Amino acid sequence: MRKPSPILISKAARLYSCPDDPEYYAGGHAWSDGTIYYNPQRNLMLKFMEATDDLSLSATKLRMAFARYLSENGITCLCPIPSTHDVLVEVLDDDGHCYLCYAWHRLGGHTLADLHPQVLSSFYTNWGTMLGKCHKLATEYPLWHESVNPEGLALSRKRERDILGNMNPDPDVRQAWFETHAILDERSFDRSTHGFIHNDPHPQNIIQSGSRLNLLDFDVSGLHFFATDVAICIYSEYSRACFHSQHLVNRSDLRALFLVPFLSAYCKEYSLPQSEWNDIELFLNYRRMIMFTVFHEQIQQNDSEYLKVFKREILERKPYLDAALPL
Repeated sequence: MRKPSPILISKAARLYSCPDDPEYYAGGHAWSDGTIYYNPQRNLMLKFMEATDDLSLSATKLRMAFARYLSENGITCLCPIPSTHDVLVEVLDDDGHCYLCYAWHRLGGHTLADLHPQVLSSFYTNWGTMLGKCHKLATEYPLWHESVNPEGLALSRKRERDILGNMNPDPDVRQAWFETHAILDERSFDRSTHGFIHNDPHPQNIIQSGSRLNLLDFDVSGLHFFATDVAICIYSEYSRACFHSQHLVNRSDLRALFLVPFLSAYCKEYSLPQSEWNDIELFLNYRRMIMFTVFHEQIQQNDSEYLKVFKREILERKPYLDAALPL
């Protein structure tokens, strides 16, 4: 990730009426998708991303429009603000490098600390409530399928298939990835199961302020099955609580501690059809393959033996949950 120059940062600051240049906040690393700066006078965050192809601007505009739609309809989330040109995404040139920039007012709070699931019941309830509300709003959003986005300007499942398929370094998992998409191609769906989703609503993309949750990072949002979002949430919390937490718990314990409050709250807000719950393991394995692809090099370097186990679980489609969902 190439960081924007001070001249470009200053230019962008003026486009969002910042009296002074913003200061570096986060990102800008080799693995980052962008660099974030912060202007305390306006409490404004500015994110710069290199435009990777001709679709970058169109896709980012659509994502920011969706985030704003959610914000305007009761979801506390990153809400992009218009520049002085009255656009949500600015295009800036930096010595031959094209950047996209958008801004939002900084949301107070903090990301989820590494806590034991026993003390997170209210968080799980609020998390499920927020996701259910997002999906309910998505059923009323004009853009919900490629058929109404014929130019392919939004990130769709098929574009995700091709992007991550090309990234995957393992031929066996890559084949499994395309086979899974062939299965998804055969599923029937309508506005009750498919639409514009966040596509990464795990806790590190959520800021807590008291009991309120603020949803961040819409940079991979697009058109997909709602069950994808649900599976991401389940996968992320099982992964944290069973593998990466200082408070390791048994997988079986998460049914009552996490799944019950999370899914109960979700279902109170949105009635996802039973067909999607029946196929939740398909979407959990889909998430497995994404994690395998994105973190392949890191896992290979740190724990090559686990990478073999990870691959085997994907190819065997090992059930991620130890029992049916508590619905």
